[in-house]
Amino acid sequence: VFEGVPTMVERKKRMVVPSALRIVRLKPKRNFCRLGDLSSQVGWSHGDLVARLEEKRKTRSSAYYQKKKERTKMQAEAKSFAQTTLPKDQVAFLQQYGHA
Repeated sequence: VFEGVPTMVERKKRMVVPSALRIVRLKPKRNFCRLGDLSSQVGWSHGDLVARLEEKRKTRSSAYYQKKKERTKMQAEAKSFAQTTLPKDQVAFLQQYGHA
């Protein structure tokens, strides 16, 4: 049984498939379970490891996102500063290539 996010795809953007959501696929009052719960009942003992690794991944992901937000904010500030201080012909040149 495999759970968690493989390292090669852990930094990729997550996607949601609406047609695969439990709320859409299952009829009301139907029983359901999680694969990790079912596996642990039959002897799988790595659930705590997967939970720890997932928590670590979320922490790293959050730190990356905070840095990304800060970098985006700084880029926007630099762009607005450049537009106000550069001569009009240079701003037009940068806009021609999508940088201003």
